[in-house]
Amino acid sequence: MAETISTQMRSMSLEVPPTSLNPQNQPKEKPKKRLPVVCYGSTRPITDLRFTAEFEHEGGAYYLITCSKDNSVLLRDGQSGDWVGSFKGHKGAVWSAVLDSRATLALSASGDFTAKLWDAYQGTLLGTIQHKHVVRCAEFGGKDEDSLYLGGMDGALRSWDIRAWKQIAEHKYDQAIKHLVWTPGGTAILTLGDAPKFCVYDPRTCQLEREVKVGESGKVRQVILSTDRQTLIVTHSNQVSLYDANTLEPHSENPSFKASMDLACAAYHKPSSQLVVAGVNSLDSQLIDLNTGETQFVGKGHTGPIHGIGFSPDGRLFGSGSEDGTVRLWPTNLEEHGFWTVRSLPIGTQNTARGSPIHPPHRRTPSPSPLTQSPLSRSRTPLGQGKSQPYRKPQNQISSTNGTEKTNWRRIS
Repeated sequence: MAETISTQMRSMSLEVPPTSLNPQNQPKEKPKKRLPVVCYGSTRPITDLRFTAEFEHEGGAYYLITCSKDNSVLLRDGQSGDWVGSFKGHKGAVWSAVLDSRATLALSASGDFTAKLWDAYQGTLLGTIQHKHVVRCAEFGGKDEDSLYLGGMDGALRSWDIRAWKQIAEHKYDQAIKHLVWTPGGTAILTLGDAPKFCVYDPRTCQLEREVKVGESGKVRQVILSTDRQTLIVTHSNQVSLYDANTLEPHSENPSFKASMDLACAAYHKPSSQLVVAGVNSLDSQLIDLNTGETQFVGKGHTGPIHGIGFSPDGRLFGSGSEDGTVRLWPTNLEEHGFWTVRSLPIGTQNTARGSPIHPPHRRTPSPSPLTQSPLSRSRTPLGQGKSQPYRKPQNQISSTNGTEKTNWRRIS
């Protein structure tokens, strides 16, 4: 009897629950989520967003410039979204902001009837150009980027010499100029009103040379270059058309993409054949693989329509600027979820290009730069009569209880 009981106990101890033998019943690993870096600092809608190229002399860093209807232009670290500085001086909504190829100068166009040129190292105002109407767009041009091109809502196109600080030419069109693009090959492009076309103009006289149709109907809502400046991206109706920036011929690999909704803006990264789009009045951005036409990812979280979108030069992330006044930076690689590793110089090392140690930008105080004056003002008198203003912190910057400042971005989980 005792032997029978001990045998039963041994058999019971060797029994294994059936759930552990069936892998289908095992708890599944939760899929990884793409978490954005949310950049605060603007109190009104974002109107434009642009990344710069990578700068090897700054450790592979790149920058992000945004503008808003709260009259401000913000410069950020493109990899982390850290605030670097603000350009303060406009008295109306800023519709366009762009950096030159060396990120030494910044140009902004505003609803206060002015365009302003800034020193991107120190944040100081170099000059102001007065207009008779709202300045809708602005762009650097010329062989050495020594010219400015400004387009107004009244149809006036003006070219401006930076070195001599005087107007070169002006031409009046019968429709508002909403976009200006200067290609690497020296082709000057603009859009007139909402017609389904873009126009090529003579940069010497600002007069129209030819038109390129992009469709039979629908509005052209955006014309912009890719971050590598090799592809012209035209967003019209529910379609994105891609052109070679040098020849203006349709892109050989992926000439166009059609969506199921009207599109407001788009960005393209050629090495990965990825396209990111946002619809009109849409709160979400979509990352699309052009080789397969499939949607890889949908970025959610904005509480207002998206007005600007762009890829970083390395393609590791894309940014979206919204009506809610925030910029969201999304990783394009699912493995780099959450707050991804930033490729930058170690804290405390000397950044010879920017002229100060690399510290968190929100703790950086303006320090004397090796460039005591603008690179373009060394051989001439200072530009304009505008008052110089140093970088200022966003109005909604907050401090913690121990007195140390917090950044104006945070991770959303």
